[in-house]
Amino acid sequence: METEVNIIKVFEERFKTLKELFGNLFLEVQKSFDDDAIHDLRVTTRRLLAFIDFLNELCGQSNYPDLRLSLRRFAKRFNKMRDIQVQIGYFINFVKKFPKTLDFLVELKKREKKQIKNLKKYIETSTLDEFSGLFFFYWSEIKNSNCFKNLSSLSLAETAEKTFDELNFAKGNIILGNYATYHKTRIALKKFRYTIEILEKIWGIEKTRIKELQQIQNNLGEIQDYSVMLTEIDKICSKRKYDMSNFFDFVEFIKQKREEKEKEFWNCGEIFDFWANFLKNDY
Repeated sequence: METEVNIIKVFEERFKTLKELFGNLFLEVQKSFDDDAIHDLRVTTRRLLAFIDFLNELCGQSNYPDLRLSLRRFAKRFNKMRDIQVQIGYFINFVKKFPKTLDFLVELKKREKKQIKNLKKYIETSTLDEFSGLFFFYWSEIKNSNCFKNLSSLSLAETAEKTFDELNFAKGNIILGNYATYHKTRIALKKFRYTIEILEKIWGIEKTRIKELQQIQNNLGEIQDYSVMLTEIDKICSKRKYDMSNFFDFVEFIKQKREEKEKEFWNCGEIFDFWANFLKNDY
């Protein structure tokens, strides 16, 4: 078991690492607008939000909510472009087999161009200073609160168990054929995974176990991507007055791919069992 001092040090290092990574990536995106840097900035923002939510849960209070609100708004700016680019990636892979889908790809590329223009303008007119100040005041409030004074290994375990219970609840409420319920499970899984990443060094968790969670998250992500793709096909057909029957083979192909990912998900029971047993240990 780690001492309280070591637990606090791990949290301080985690926050410092994420804060510095956010700053470096922010500046890199401003300079180059590189796709990989944009992706990494989105992920780092999500990890910062997960860290803040974890401490809020642990402390039983919302510390300096301005930072969380600003990060959520910032992350939201990237969502539309990310969703469009994911869809473009799928269509690029499938267009050779289904040439008729080229029109969908062209439509999505137009949307991407518009989103890139809007996002570039936002990034270019934003400054890192506003976030730097928020980071400073957030951590100052955390250190001056009673959060770390009441910190214990038991409270860490209880917080982790709560996120796992939320995941189990979402998983237990999946309705076959209702893909929104899979998406809710993915959101809960992501929260649990980020929680485990925070506790990784404290509990000595093997990285392979975290990678397993990432793989399940990716699996659920593909189910969501295929569902979004089917919705987009329907929207574009309605907008362009296309005959939906012309794309029957492609639609059936996407549904089949989605069903394959569903089966993969339901074969991951051992991983969920591992975490259920792991969290029963006395920390």
